[in-house]
Amino acid sequence: MNNHYNSSYSDYLIQTDVESLMVKLGKQLEEGTEDFSKLAEEKAVAEAEYKERYWTALVRQIDSEGTGMQRLTAVQKEARASLVSREEFRRFKLMEAREKAAQQFLITIRARLDSLRTIAANVRASGG
Repeated sequence: MNNHYNSSYSDYLIQTDVESLMVKLGKQLEEGTEDFSKLAEEKAVAEAEYKERYWTALVRQIDSEGTGMQRLTAVQKEARASLVSREEFRRFKLMEAREKAAQQFLITIRARLDSLRTIAANVRASGG
């Protein structure tokens, strides 16, 4: 029975434990926010590069039509422009996915901090 009592006793949280966890999560939130900011900037650059490449490819096709190139439908032109800009599009989509993952990380950290605030209030109320 003594082992059971010791293990139960060690499961109790005291205020300093909760505060320590909150400080740790606060640091993770701060670092995650900085990472998110950098990812958002990289995503914006990747999107701009993709759109610039895509639009350039479309304009070149339109400009070359007067040189005897067969007339293409709008869908065909868009498909060709998509092929030309596929690497930039891929990079943009990967950055977008990384940004969403970083955003979910921040949401999770904030939820954990909210939980700890509730736990901290309960620990204070119970005299811990």
